[in-house]
Amino acid sequence: MNFDPATFRLNSPLGKRILATAREGDYAHPGEEEAIRLTLQPFAGNPLQSWLDVGCGRGGTAAFVAAEGWAKVTAFDIDAVSIQEAQRAFPGVRFYACDIADAPDVVPGRFDLIYLFNAFYAFPDQPGALHALRALAANPARLVLFDYVDHGGFADSPLVRLPEAGHWQPMQENRLREQMAAAGWKLESVQSLDADYARWYRVLLTRFDLRREALEAIAPPEAIDHARRFFEEVLRTIEAGILGGAIFIARAAE
Repeated sequence: MNFDPATFRLNSPLGKRILATAREGDYAHPGEEEAIRLTLQPFAGNPLQSWLDVGCGRGGTAAFVAAEGWAKVTAFDIDAVSIQEAQRAFPGVRFYACDIADAPDVVPGRFDLIYLFNAFYAFPDQPGALHALRALAANPARLVLFDYVDHGGFADSPLVRLPEAGHWQPMQENRLREQMAAAGWKLESVQSLDADYARWYRVLLTRFDLRREALEAIAPPEAIDHARRFFEEVLRTIEAGILGGAIFIARAAE
């Protein structure tokens, strides 16, 4: 296995396999199953609901929701390789490969609940994404964003100077509220997860060490070390109070 530090990225197929192996599941967000339960279990109760997983990656979160019987789940991601792997691993979920801007034309149906786990921060056009999500929403519908929060100073932090994070746009509540209103969403609540994010990233770093043998079976040591160093910087940025996490819940406006 070859490793080129100039071109390797954690959102590549290999990078995603490294994270899935470290997290012991096809998850691309901190907290894994604990975070899913915390975020989505309050909305469970009607298994006939239709839920949409946006930016689903390798499909672990969508598959977990479906296995719990919380809803009928559809999912999509821009990465066709990840979608192919998700389709093979989790045939009980409907997966689609498309950009969020195209999703209203590609993904069939309208959804009672739309959720994103650490995906929104990576969208280059966040206002446009909110408009696309509104077009996918049933009436009424909820939008749930589990994601990074910029507490101020993120643009000047050491993390943002790393190629892995140069495109990040963590959310700021006031800006998000305005963008949501313009797209037909009403922000109803914000739940801080700053302490949880710090705890979850400490656990992730420990897993990199505990699962080193399994990681080296799928990736070069240099790639594993690259990933671990990056998440060390993420944790430092969280502990400095610059970056955090939150659950944002919105309702489709009338």
